[in-house]
Amino acid sequence: MQRLTLDAPAKINLFLAVFPIVTNGRHSLSSIFSKLSLCDTLEFCLDEERGPGISLDIDYHEEIDPLSIPYEDNIICKTVHSFMELTGKPLGGHLHVRLTKRIPEQGGLGGGSSDAAATIRALAHFHGFAVQDATMLSLASRIGSDTPFFLYGDCALMSGNGEAHIQNLPQPHLDLVLVKPKAGVSTRAAYEEFDRNVQVADDVSPLITALLSEELDIPTIAANLHNNLYPAAKTILPELGQLVDNLSAQPGVIRALLTGSGATVFAVCEDATAANIIEKHFANRGYWAKACTTLRTTAEQASD
Repeated sequence: MQRLTLDAPAKINLFLAVFPIVTNGRHSLSSIFSKLSLCDTLEFCLDEERGPGISLDIDYHEEIDPLSIPYEDNIICKTVHSFMELTGKPLGGHLHVRLTKRIPEQGGLGGGSSDAAATIRALAHFHGFAVQDATMLSLASRIGSDTPFFLYGDCALMSGNGEAHIQNLPQPHLDLVLVKPKAGVSTRAAYEEFDRNVQVADDVSPLITALLSEELDIPTIAANLHNNLYPAAKTILPELGQLVDNLSAQPGVIRALLTGSGATVFAVCEDATAANIIEKHFANRGYWAKACTTLRTTAEQASD
């Protein structure tokens, strides 16, 4: 029997540039992803003495709404079946997965993609693959465009449809607060609205330069955060504009911005104390809110 426990971190987009070039019905983009200390946890147990199969238990933190999808459609199960299909390898026994869910769904935080990436890491461990083996990266791309990022470093520039790794970048230490309204934004709807009113993207170079600087300059990093999908998401859900404005007005906030297509807004704060106060402020008003930091792991983990 083999056991493995892995954290699956959330992400934010420090930079998201969507381009009006559609390839096979999909938009090209350039994005800097950053992992967060907010994580799901996955416990894997592969029992070689039992017949092949997979079972999944999900424990939800009290502030997280349960998933309303059939068991077989869960991204973890899909990843396991895709692994066997792509590698031609049997599962090698019964795989039981216990998922502790802390990342809300449909928030632009990459929770499902990160759970899939953790599952790929576990399967690679059980079956002797390197995490960045071409087959594992192909599997990640098949599961979702955000999934490959989670197999790379803590902070990385990605392109293509989000799956093409360009370079790892130094992970800045940022004190953050995440705030998500009850209503969501469909990713498809956000891109369709973007197509109706294309927004020119900023240049990513100033943010890359700020991240590569030897001295951490958080105001400069914050000033160069960008998401040209935000106007489209705000058109669909005007509450997002109000939320960004309200967050920006809070004491201790340096900059607030939407992550991905939403509906989570993140704020870069002056310190953890400010982030914790803001979390309580919005949680008391019915929002899902969470103070956290960017995730900084060891060099070995970042280059795994």
